[in-house]
Amino acid sequence: MAAYEEKWYTGSTSVGPYTFTFPYIKEADVKVEKNGTLLTLTTEYTQSFTQITLVSAPLSTDIIRIYRDTDNENLSSTFYPGSAIRSSDLNDNFTQSLYSSQESAEDAKDALRATDAFIATTSDEGATWVTAGNNTNASTDPKGVGYAVTTSEAADGKADAAVVIAETAELLVHTYVSDGLGNLKGDGISPNPQGVKYAVETAVAADTDATAAKLATDTYVHDGTNLKGDGLGGNPKGVKYAIDQVETYVHDGTNPQGDGIGGNPQGLKYAIDTANTANDNSVKQTGVTPPGGANAAITIAENAKTVADTANDNSVKQTGVTPPGGANSAITIAETADANATIAINNSVKQTGVTPPGGANAAITIAEDSYNNAVKQTGVTPSGGANAAITIAEAADTKADNAVSTANTASANATAAQNAVTNAELFTPYAAVSDIPSNNIASITVTAGGSVYETVPTVTITNTTGATGSGATATAVLTDGVVTSITVNTKGNNYDNGATVTIAASTGTDGTDATATAVLGPVNEEKAEIADSTGLETFTPLTGKPAGFILGDDGLTVKIKYNTSSTTWEWVNYYSNDPETRYRKKIIIENKRIIDEDYAVGVDNNGFSVGPVSIANNKILTIPNNSTYLVL
Repeated sequence: MAAYEEKWYTGSTSVGPYTFTFPYIKEADVKVEKNGTLLTLTTEYTQSFTQITLVSAPLSTDIIRIYRDTDNENLSSTFYPGSAIRSSDLNDNFTQSLYSSQESAEDAKDALRATDAFIATTSDEGATWVTAGNNTNASTDPKGVGYAVTTSEAADGKADAAVVIAETAELLVHTYVSDGLGNLKGDGISPNPQGVKYAVETAVAADTDATAAKLATDTYVHDGTNLKGDGLGGNPKGVKYAIDQVETYVHDGTNPQGDGIGGNPQGLKYAIDTANTANDNSVKQTGVTPPGGANAAITIAENAKTVADTANDNSVKQTGVTPPGGANSAITIAETADANATIAINNSVKQTGVTPPGGANAAITIAEDSYNNAVKQTGVTPSGGANAAITIAEAADTKADNAVSTANTASANATAAQNAVTNAELFTPYAAVSDIPSNNIASITVTAGGSVYETVPTVTITNTTGATGSGATATAVLTDGVVTSITVNTKGNNYDNGATVTIAASTGTDGTDATATAVLGPVNEEKAEIADSTGLETFTPLTGKPAGFILGDDGLTVKIKYNTSSTTWEWVNYYSNDPETRYRKKIIIENKRIIDEDYAVGVDNNGFSVGPVSIANNKILTIPNNSTYLVL
């Protein structure tokens, strides 16, 4: 419309009044819009001739438009046969037609200008079409058909790239994680890599070892409350059995045990008692045949002395006896008796190896043997002796140590497997530097859950004014008719000025009042893997880039991660996509002596043949720049 038919106001925060200069027939023909929305007279604004006053002050970003929209459905004045015709009524009708014509003509011009600006323009002959609305200059050129075509083509290219990335990601998941049918992948069996299946199986094996170690400990050593391994009722012989053997055969911590009385086994106590008895017998025994013991020898000597004394008396007093007697005979008898007594005494002290044994040494030997057997004996059933019990205890202790070692090893393996899974870093793949996340939708916070949502509402993410982001999608989570959370499915990119989240019920009457706000990323520790690092040398913000990295390349993949505390991407590492093409040129080996077809050495490759080599007539061997063809 022409300037006299509308008036625009921008950047104002006042209620007015806002003036306009175009003429109008009646007050209802004057319209007021704010940001393209028609306002209502009286409730949202008031009019006084050529002045408009708003009820509420606008924002500085609001656009106020005052324009004329003349009624073109009803005539201002109607004439009837025989009635008077006033010039003012005729003028009003003609003015109404004039204003309507002006507004229609201006609308047509606006439509033509919109077509020229947003769709296409033609030559005067109407034969040449030029696409418009390419947004080449963002400040003057709008986004129209041209921009839409270009954007859709770019989006199609990104979609193709996204498909490739998704297929690559799917391949990695199917290789390292799962095949989607409930089967874990990545068992580490050549040529398969070590993935989730390997980690799970390693953890299960470690858990099995730990369980076995605990079972061995609970069976042979201790169950956490009682000693185990008593060797009774099918139970194995472990620590409890060893301790019981010591307490039964050797010592209970206070007294020697194993006296062999009343069903008790013969152990250390029995050996000591037997030794003591044998020793007592060697000292005190009398009246044994053959005689033994010191007392028996003394008795014999005393009896011999009595006989000698009697013989001596007889020898002094006796006369005329046959056989002859006398002192000499008595002395001889006494000496013989004394010699016999000495021999008896010596035998009682020194005699060994006599059945039954006799003499103090024999008794001492028996006692020593009994004691030694009690201390040293092993491998006897029933087992006895301290060493046997000690040996059993040491074996049980060794088994316990082995069980603890096995448990520790199993625990370490389980921890290592868990750490391997926990510490595995997964980087999100991106095709190019331009795809690195910038102001994406990291998460969505529900500020009001609303109510009475019978079905899951639709979540829409749109740019705020001036933003150029796209690609973000999200899904609402519904609990008892209330939106409790929103899951971000795809984060999108380039929401530089923020994003608006709209929650709309799936039907017109289903649920109301849910609201949410977008939280921009990238988030802390977000990881990106860029397959084509071309241009990364100028990408910002990025820290930690190695000094040797001068230019990015389509043959170099770079890994980076985001740090929110320093608000910058940090360099992780990089590697060559194909080391052969990145670090050395490939060599093409020709086996033919004659090249009988057109042949071109690949760019950045070298040809190699064993000569002589000849090229057939009219055939071309092409060697590009930076390549060679060597003939030996």
